[in-house]
Amino acid sequence: MQLGEPSLVSRENVERLDDYMTVKGGHFLLALEATRANPERYESTRFPPETLERMGRAYRRLAAARDLPLVDCPQVYAQSRLDEDAFFLPHDPIHPTPAGARILAERLAQTLWAQAWIPVREGVAVSEARTGD
Repeated sequence: MQLGEPSLVSRENVERLDDYMTVKGGHFLLALEATRANPERYESTRFPPETLERMGRAYRRLAAARDLPLVDCPQVYAQSRLDEDAFFLPHDPIHPTPAGARILAERLAQTLWAQAWIPVREGVAVSEARTGD
């Protein structure tokens, strides 16, 4: 196993949580962590960018294999058109600003609506809620 690949324990935990939620009638989704372009500059960062990229690919495969919804926060950040300083807090490689948090929350809500796990907001067409248009 390479550093950056979810360990067997991580995969088993995801599978167990998904199975448990299914049995209990609940829901489970995965969300990937977005980071600044050079997170290794910050003391709080555990992994270099290449490792985070490998981990992201592995969790994307796991979500696809389990047919789990995925909130791909690195993709959300890339599509936001905000620069790093507008999306992330100063001196922090992972925590978003209020503007970044709003963008992430909107994608999470779209994902939950698309799964029909939460009701669509009044006055918002289902197609808008599900596609984010």
